Amino acid sequence: MVYLQSYLIILLEVACLYLFQDTFTRSKVSKRKIVVPIWMLLVSAVSLIGTWLLSESLILKEMFAIILFTVSLYIINRNSIKKNFLLSVCFSFLLVAADFITMLIGSEILKLKTVGSDVTGVAIVLMSKSVLLLLIILSRRFLGDRWGYATDAVDEFWYIIFPIISICVIAAIVTREYRIKYVEDIYFIWGVLFALVAMNILLMFYIKGNSEKNYLLQEKRMLELDARSQQILYRSLEEKIVLQRRLSHDYKNHLSYIRGLLELGKYDKISEYIDKINGKLDHDLDMIDTNNTTINTVINTKYYEAKKAGAAVVFKISDLSEISMDEVDIIVLLSNLFNNCIEAVEKCQDRKVIKFKIEHERENLIIAFENTYDGRIIKEGEVYKTTKRDENELHGIGIKNVIKIVEKYGGEYRIDADQNLFRTIIMIPMERGEEAAILGVTPQG
Repeated sequence: MVYLQSYLIILLEVACLYLFQDTFTRSKVSKRKIVVPIWMLLVSAVSLIGTWLLSESLILKEMFAIILFTVSLYIINRNSIKKNFLLSVCFSFLLVAADFITMLIGSEILKLKTVGSDVTGVAIVLMSKSVLLLLIILSRRFLGDRWGYATDAVDEFWYIIFPIISICVIAAIVTREYRIKYVEDIYFIWGVLFALVAMNILLMFYIKGNSEKNYLLQEKRMLELDARSQQILYRSLEEKIVLQRRLSHDYKNHLSYIRGLLELGKYDKISEYIDKINGKLDHDLDMIDTNNTTINTVINTKYYEAKKAGAAVVFKISDLSEISMDEVDIIVLLSNLFNNCIEAVEKCQDRKVIKFKIEHERENLIIAFENTYDGRIIKEGEVYKTTKRDENELHGIGIKNVIKIVEKYGGEYRIDADQNLFRTIIMIPMERGEEAAILGVTPQG
């Protein structure tokens, strides 16, 4: 019975190890669902044997545990040995921290001076595993990169409360151990406590599965948004090419007509016709030139969309010919930033203003956007949402797309909102380009 208890306790630790590594790494190999349970059973068996053989030396036992954790993590996730070693060391420290916290609970809160019996000792060990699970949940909540996709803040509170309830139940049983009279009762209580802790861990695996499903769903939506932005911009680029061909074809016709008016001496008609042509060219030709075809396409397309939304647009642009970002990334980045601004000003009842700055200066690409908005801004993690629910979800995904690209290039960002102004500032390291600032303002409407 002692060996079975030891094995089951080690099995809980290995399950916690898997949850802990999943917080910071993603497996590089696909695996069937049955693989993880088999892996946990085998690692637990090897750990039990090693613990039994090295029971005389605490140092050797800890070294064996770290080596076993490192190798077993490499087998299950195929990440680098160095990364898995660091995770193993951190998990070992987490085990020690859980034991220490449990000792404090026992001595300071429960006022236990010594472990009175086998059931008390095992209960304290199981309490330690509940504390360990609680620490892992907190690390997943505040340090993990995918945990936020699983649930909202209310659900996260309930996930944390389960191991806390387990700790309280175990504490109640430990402090009332004097009521236990028979050995069978001891085994029964131990089984109940183990099942309680095991259910907590199984619940975490269930939540982990939901988290991964939601993560993949969000990734799919982000890809769909990226594809939609690229499709719109490529269509715009095709339209620009067709427009350029048409303008080239019409150019001779305009000159012929103007020459005919000159020969007839109708100078007033010439002036009127030129004004008419200029107004049309102002609409058809690109208003903003950055010396970068891709960026020109994005900015000019979104510029006219902003004007159609009734916004006054203020911008500052430098020479962006030496921008080294991938074409797809710059399209997605700028499109999402512009889309967020345009969506916000479309809902404004009064003041509609969009300001943006895109400059290549001091070996950095500086991108800054500011727009007016109506309503109240709510911050959920890294995502800002308005009190108006229409398209909130897509808006949030757009912000995540922006953050993902900025982090890909090792950049920094800041997003804030105050006094009906929403701001996004981005700095991405890049080779320095020439700075030729252009300042433009368009009237509202």
